[in-house]
Amino acid sequence: MTTRSELQKLWLTLVSLFMVAVAGNSDTNCKLSQIDSNQQAVLTASLHWLDCYFHHTEKLSGIQQPPVCWIDEDDTFRGKCLRKLGEVAKMGCTVSYSALAAAAGNKAAARAAGTAMSSNPVGILIPCHRVLPKSGIVGNYAGGSRVKKFLLEHESKFAKGSVDLDDGDLSRVAETAA
Repeated sequence: MTTRSELQKLWLTLVSLFMVAVAGNSDTNCKLSQIDSNQQAVLTASLHWLDCYFHHTEKLSGIQQPPVCWIDEDDTFRGKCLRKLGEVAKMGCTVSYSALAAAAGNKAAARAAGTAMSSNPVGILIPCHRVLPKSGIVGNYAGGSRVKKFLLEHESKFAKGSVDLDDGDLSRVAETAA
């Protein structure tokens, strides 16, 4: 199923009753007739959450985030990083790879935290765009640095102060969300 954002068309991939991917492109075609009513409810809720994320961010706190099937079962360092990310980098805030690694239990594993973020199939839902190099530059992102910059600027509107990323300085994004 697809939805449009300011960025591009987003493809949502659902397995059983859980989101497994949010991507900017897809080679798969799925007809709504192939989706049962329970799956339709999850997709509808996911589309609503994404619509609120992009257009009504102030409503997000009252909406349950779509379920991600594998994240609670993944006991690897990758899984720990993905689970911890939402706790340490709320909307409008960022975290460094090394700080995320420390929160996940291994302060020396900043590169492994980066690898975990690069393999995140549910970007936006698990907000890997909020993880930055210590230098504060935008850094890499599966959707491209332009998309990462857009997401950070979008979220900064809901933090104390605002951020202009044209100079590459993200230090103000790390302020606590309002």
